[in-house]
Amino acid sequence: MATGLLCFFTSCNDTATTSTTNSNSAADKAKANNRTILKAIEAGDASKLDSFITVDAVDHSGPDGMTEVKGLDNIKASLGTMKQDFTDFKFDIKKEATDGDYLFVLGTMTGTTTANPGHGLPPNQKIEMTSVDVLKFNSDGKFTDHWAFNDPKDMMKMMGGDHKMPRDHKMDSSKMKK
Repeated sequence: MATGLLCFFTSCNDTATTSTTNSNSAADKAKANNRTILKAIEAGDASKLDSFITVDAVDHSGPDGMTEVKGLDNIKASLGTMKQDFTDFKFDIKKEATDGDYLFVLGTMTGTTTANPGHGLPPNQKIEMTSVDVLKFNSDGKFTDHWAFNDPKDMMKMMGGDHKMPRDHKMDSSKMKK
C-alpha cells in the first residue's frame, strides 16, 4: 500500500465548498460521494464503495505512488487495509472545488501506524500528511480516476528522513541507480 492510496480520497469535515464552475448535480453528487467514501474508509468498511466508484476506475497514485491500481475490486482491497494499518485514522478536508468533471480536494490525513503497517513506515508513528487529490467523475457523480499530490516534507517525515536540503545545496547522487 502506498501513501498515494492513503490519500485516495481526502476528508469529510468541511461543510463550505467552492466551485470554479456553475454547480451541477454530478459535481454536487461527487462531493457528497467523496464524503461518504471517506467515512467508510475511516470506519474500515470498503464494502460500501461500489455505489461511488466505477468498475473500471483507476488510481493513478497507487501502492508505491507510481503503480496504477485498476478496477473497483483492487481499489476496494487497497483502501480496505487503511484502517488496520493506521489507528485513529482521520481525513480532514480544508478546501474542495469542482471544474467540469473534476473534483479537487486539499486535505490532511492523520493517524498512528499500527505495529505492522503495510506502508513501509515505522510502527507506532504519528503521521500527518497534506495532499491535493484530483478525482475525475462521470455524469452520475461516480469516480473514474484519481491522482494524489503529497507534500514532500510530510512524506520525508513519515519515512523518517530529513526533509531539509543539505547546506551546500547539492543532492547526493551516490545512491542513484545507474
